[in-house]
Amino acid sequence: MSDEKNQVDPTVLMLRQIDATNRATFALRGLLKAVMYEGATLLLGGLIAAFSAFLGSEFGLVFAALLILVGTVVSLVAGFEALSESKVPPTSNLR
Repeated sequence: MSDEKNQVDPTVLMLRQIDATNRATFALRGLLKAVMYEGATLLLGGLIAAFSAFLGSEFGLVFAALLILVGTVVSLVAGFEALSESKVPPTSNLR
């Protein structure tokens, strides 16, 4: 009788596994989004900075620096939001 009490319902375990997989998938997609934001702004800011330096435009250099700074902040926000997607909710009894 004691062994039956300690057994866990396999359906509950399967549903928890699916939830855990979904959390990991959302977090990974969000982190990839953060990397893409950072990469895109660095590429665009770098191109603008290179052309501005070639043309001697101070405004272009400042704009490129601001673009890279804003892109870094946006990617950090997106990364932290993605990490919050993977939080494990509090669990009750497995039964």
